[in-house]
Amino acid sequence: MIALGVTGSRKGCTVAQYERLRRLLADHAECFCEIHHGACVGVDEQVVLLAGSLKLEAHIVAYPANFSPASGLVSMVAIEESDEVKKTTDPLVRNRDIVDATSALLACPDTAAPARSGTWSTIRYARMRDKLVVVIDPEGTVSWEDHRPPPLEEPASSVVHYPLL
Repeated sequence: MIALGVTGSRKGCTVAQYERLRRLLADHAECFCEIHHGACVGVDEQVVLLAGSLKLEAHIVAYPANFSPASGLVSMVAIEESDEVKKTTDPLVRNRDIVDATSALLACPDTAAPARSGTWSTIRYARMRDKLVVVIDPEGTVSWEDHRPPPLEEPASSVVHYPLL
């Protein structure tokens, strides 16, 4: 089971990103035990609404940032539709908290190339923390980056062979 973190543009997904996101969530619905998001308008809200429409059984966790309610950046829908709401924090701290609490990050940035943004900062942090990173670029192209360390294997010399009796 995967605890999935979500990051993306406040503008929301492009049509191509949205279709790819919907298919990815639907095709792997049974894999997600949790979905963690930043409670912003745009991609966070879209993922929460998709999870509901697809009837995902994942526990939805919101991490609201300390934006002013008047800023228009906080999605009350994403918060209300979540099963759990964490305390309000600085947006960059919140993004790291999401990565640290999950095993994989799903990102829908508004640029195909790394840019100076909260989304790309979160992607870089997830890579640094050895997470599985799935990026859906604005054209709908998906890249899977597995930064997790390989499983430990026992050295061949530690295997004991017993003769057949």
